[in-house]
Amino acid sequence: MKKIKGEIYMKKIKRTLALIMCLGISMSAFAGCGGGDSDGSGSGYTPEKVDKTKTQLSVYSYNGGYGNEWLLDVKKRFEAKYADYQGENGKEGVQLLLDIEDKTIGTQMLDKLSTARDVIFTESVFYYDWVLNGTNSKMKDLTTAITTPLTEYGEEKSIYQKMTAEQQDFFNAGTETDKKLFAVPYRTDIEGIIYDIDLFDSESLYYAKGGCPSEYSTFTQAHNNNKANGSFSAYVYTDLAGERSAGPDGLYNTADDGLPATYDEFFNLCDYMAHECGITPFTWGGKKEVRANYLKWLQLQLLADYEGYDRYTSYFTYQGTSDHIVKSIDNSGNVVYEAETNISKDGSVIARSSGRYYTTKFFERLIKNADYYDALGFNEYQSHMTAQMDYLESKYNDSIAFLIDGIWWENEANETFKNMEKDEESDGRLSRNFGLLPLPKATEAQIGEVSTYVDTHASLCFVNGNISKDRVDIAEKFVRFCFTDYSNKQFNLLTGCPRSMG
Repeated sequence: MKKIKGEIYMKKIKRTLALIMCLGISMSAFAGCGGGDSDGSGSGYTPEKVDKTKTQLSVYSYNGGYGNEWLLDVKKRFEAKYADYQGENGKEGVQLLLDIEDKTIGTQMLDKLSTARDVIFTESVFYYDWVLNGTNSKMKDLTTAITTPLTEYGEEKSIYQKMTAEQQDFFNAGTETDKKLFAVPYRTDIEGIIYDIDLFDSESLYYAKGGCPSEYSTFTQAHNNNKANGSFSAYVYTDLAGERSAGPDGLYNTADDGLPATYDEFFNLCDYMAHECGITPFTWGGKKEVRANYLKWLQLQLLADYEGYDRYTSYFTYQGTSDHIVKSIDNSGNVVYEAETNISKDGSVIARSSGRYYTTKFFERLIKNADYYDALGFNEYQSHMTAQMDYLESKYNDSIAFLIDGIWWENEANETFKNMEKDEESDGRLSRNFGLLPLPKATEAQIGEVSTYVDTHASLCFVNGNISKDRVDIAEKFVRFCFTDYSNKQFNLLTGCPRSMG
């Protein structure tokens, strides 16, 4: 590979938001389907005896919240597809040897990259730490495998063409005319507020049409023919069958109807749950490091959604201007803005972005009101998985409406689902209904803006740069096989979560 020029390298360092997505769809579609047998600790896979008549390919996978059923599915299909593969020394067929652990390969665990592991699925790795290390020995160049159309599987597109424009830009470690690609993002990691749809349905926790201030916002009134009439007088709730409010997108007859459109409406709902319904609004993992991460991730999602894709990206590239820089805040909390500010001249001004102010105020309102969350949210013995169990079992105790977690949480909680299903079939994973709550907007002025989510965990699929030459061909075939349309759909089905590409 040609040595990458300094300015290209710096561009890539700044553009760490390759995995930001602007999504105008219901995130509830990403939760509540599929399966998986991982409880976050066991691998669900027993290492098998080596078949010396076949070509072996070692595949390392981080046994995190997504489980391993998706990888076992790939293994079965790949070995069947290449049952006649002709390897060296007369070997026929392929055997995938899975190395599944509950620790991820981070930058601090480079010793894991021995020649014993050929293909690696991991997270929390900064791509350019491993690509730009002088000799590029940590990852093998997969440019051809990633950019060549998947015609052998009956597809016209390449893996590269399935990636978003931001992913293409970030993972291209070369230039536009001399692309160099060493890895593929293999999943989408989004955190937020999980909500119990069944509880919302049974307890009539939806705002009624005309029953909340956002119904009379400029966007909602302007973009609906059959809009609410009059003006806001009182909060009113309705059941699933009733006419519901337009929600954060400001449009009727969409997936977020009846859900809180603004922070004020969200906390009014929390008050209603706690004081009128006997429902605890929130729970989350109380263990210090868990709490710090999950609350931080939620704030990151709120911040990105407030700022929007272009502005939030500019805060990482230090390019462009912003009209969201706070000049002052009066005693009533009203924000006075600076004039349009050139970020490239003084990047430090982003510390005063109004998004930071509003999202900090969100957490201040949440944490200062003890009625809003379970006391275990600050208990060192409450792990994220214990919180998941309490959340699910609250159905039969004091109901909890929201869980702060990631879209992978159902895979981690699968053992709890199974245990509950033994006592009551309707408590099984496929019978209960959860979703990722569409984030409410900080102000009514933002109603109708497209939702922006951040893919946070830097997941990577790559081939070891030290792989033996006789396994390069089958390793590249395996990577290509993993990202066919069918494999992507299977990943979605078996994890309940989306692949990180179209």
